[in-house]
Amino acid sequence: MKLNQGLIQKNLKMGDFESVGSIAIALDTDSSIFLLLKEMEEETVLNTVELDNYKNCEIKKSTRYVEKTKNTIIEKITLDFFPIDLNNEKASIVFFDTETDNGLRGELQLIEKWTPKIKSGMWR
Repeated sequence: MKLNQGLIQKNLKMGDFESVGSIAIALDTDSSIFLLLKEMEEETVLNTVELDNYKNCEIKKSTRYVEKTKNTIIEKITLDFFPIDLNNEKASIVFFDTETDNGLRGELQLIEKWTPKIKSGMWR
């Protein structure tokens, strides 16, 4: 499934979009919807978030320290969305996970670049 197919499937209009590695993201500013398309070996995952239902989003990085090499390894990167209505649960979109991805290929830089754009489309 390609990004255009995902947009058509969800009846969205292509606004800003960008792709890196196996992921593509888009923002339909008319509908205030964020879309992530992630192609993996056996499946393609399409996530959408209706930004009007959320008041904030934050990047979350899960890391582990490797004593032998004295390096910190990123194991998972998600974008967490916090709902306006506290009775609703937060939403999380996975951008990178060592369990399903072979290595970082710009996902962190992409989400760092896009977080301000996504926040600007949220309910105020």
